[in-house]
Amino acid sequence: MGASTKISQRLAELDEKEFQIAAQIQEKKEKLYLIQSVKTSNKDYGNDILVQNSRLEAVSWLKSNINNTHHCPFCGSESTSAKEYVDSYYILSNELSNLSRKVADSHRIFNKEITTINSDLNKLERQINEIRTEKQILSQENEEYQKQHQVLNSIFRFGGKLGESLKNYDKISESGDLEKELEKIKKRISEINKLLNQDVLDRKQKGILNQISTSIKHYAKIFEAEYCDDDIQLNIENLTLKFVSGNREDFLWEIGSGHNFMSYHISTILAIHEYLLTLADKNKVPTFIIFDQPSQVYFPELKKEELAEDLAVLKVKRIFKVLSEFKNRTNSKVQTIIIEHAGENSWNEYSKDVKLIRNWHGDSNDNALIPKQWIDAGI
Repeated sequence: MGASTKISQRLAELDEKEFQIAAQIQEKKEKLYLIQSVKTSNKDYGNDILVQNSRLEAVSWLKSNINNTHHCPFCGSESTSAKEYVDSYYILSNELSNLSRKVADSHRIFNKEITTINSDLNKLERQINEIRTEKQILSQENEEYQKQHQVLNSIFRFGGKLGESLKNYDKISESGDLEKELEKIKKRISEINKLLNQDVLDRKQKGILNQISTSIKHYAKIFEAEYCDDDIQLNIENLTLKFVSGNREDFLWEIGSGHNFMSYHISTILAIHEYLLTLADKNKVPTFIIFDQPSQVYFPELKKEELAEDLAVLKVKRIFKVLSEFKNRTNSKVQTIIIEHAGENSWNEYSKDVKLIRNWHGDSNDNALIPKQWIDAGI
């Protein structure tokens, strides 16, 4: 036991020395970093001075060749301004030269200090390595010390955990409310864990996307869009639609046609709003949609006198048919606003679902998006 005690005492001394030397090494490294930073800044400053001074190299020549007075080559008057300007630049040049020498001197001082610190660091690192080597040898020789050290650490850790557990037990025993609160927290943790389960989240997301995709397909069939009989999938990774038929997969950008793009965009917007309504109070998206001239994909402007049998008119009618279907499926809980050139013959079949707010065609005083009375009133 005597030898073991001496080894333990020696190890304690070495621990203290190691701590002190490690602190010195850290201090030296911080000082080295600071000096190197200042040295870099000093070097940049010196380079700037050299550049500035190089621009004044001709000043000495000018000073030796310009007299105290000179005559203007145009008017012949005498002036000392040139001499004064050259003298001021000559003084500036001397100041820059002095600064450049001081920077060079400080650079040598920094290099000397860096060398000294690196030498000190090498000595300290050798000392700490020697201490660690000695500690390793002593620890290997004293197996009993290692066991005691581990046992003591285990006892301290266990004692700390036991003390904390006893405190918590006393608190719970003294207060029945705390125990009930703890049960509530455990239950809430269990519920959150279920919500955060990745498999549950994946299944829930898949179910939502399937629900929206089914609604997209329903509206696309009314539009009579191409590929509407395929398996239509809302692809949130690429923010597009995917059409699956057998082994073939196509994306919306691949199927072409302005009619298809318009049909599937409107169908997707309506399907998403239809799903959002199922969230009830959790839905934070405003319940209105604005479509600006969806018929323009067919032709620039529809006039009232155009024949109802015209294919383009029939396609425009399907737009209002889809929006009427959306209104009925959502029980009028989403307001749809349409700004459109199409005449009344495009939507009069669905007049129970369509309300005309303003007609800006014709020669009436109320034929502009911005009312004339607004302009007259200076609004």
